[in-house]
Amino acid sequence: MRAPVKPENSAPTPTRSGADPIVFHPATRKTLLTLRAYTEGQRAVAYWCAHLLDIAEHHPDASRRATAQDHASLLTPIVKSFFTEKGFQLTSAALQIWGGYGYIHDYGIEQSVRDSRIAMIYEGTDEIQAIDLLIRKVIADKGHKCMTLLGTLRAEATTCAATPGSESFAGELSRTYGEFIDATNAIVADALTHPEAAYRIAGDYLYLAGLLILGSVWARTARLAAPRHRDSFYASKLRTAQFYFDYLMPEARLRLDLLSRRHCALPWVGDD
Repeated sequence: MRAPVKPENSAPTPTRSGADPIVFHPATRKTLLTLRAYTEGQRAVAYWCAHLLDIAEHHPDASRRATAQDHASLLTPIVKSFFTEKGFQLTSAALQIWGGYGYIHDYGIEQSVRDSRIAMIYEGTDEIQAIDLLIRKVIADKGHKCMTLLGTLRAEATTCAATPGSESFAGELSRTYGEFIDATNAIVADALTHPEAAYRIAGDYLYLAGLLILGSVWARTARLAAPRHRDSFYASKLRTAQFYFDYLMPEARLRLDLLSRRHCALPWVGDD
């Protein structure tokens, strides 16, 4: 079976002879690009968190230390939960690329799938990390520290809007952050009168935060790569950033909708 005609905005077609490899098929390309977008984006966020911890510990300005500590405190449950969930999902997707070979011991990917699953449980399950973020940190101080962090992240959209080559990311990023801020304010406001509602959507809240943070990271990457787009390394970064916004960032719409459903009935299990 021949692969579809390559779209004009795709990367150059690799030289090939004989039968087409599976990488030419859209489903495989999409999976591999998803692996790349999440892995490289999450690595950048992890480096940022490590840098914030260094600032919190060593910066001579006390106010900078305090702000860095606040940011790191909010980012920690996101890094632990969102990254480990994605790690398991993406490792499973990598096994899918291997096909039947991935399911046997010879190539090692099946062990990676098994090993990655435990990371969602130890050192605080992903569900507890979501509660830590939304209940213990965001709602506890009425969202003040969260809004400071979101303001820092959202500022990337303003910078992108003023930078040739990265303007296309600015509008969606800023709009989604605005909706997330509105949703956060609404969740904080009704926490006292509907205490269980926030617990129902804590996981979705953390997941949405992870998507948005990666959106800021990829927008910043595109902004820095745009002036160097003729270099293949930076051209690849630009393509991955565009893929993230075209194919992965839209999941934010689903998560925003789920946040608005926190008052929907959640039946007790075992009473039927």
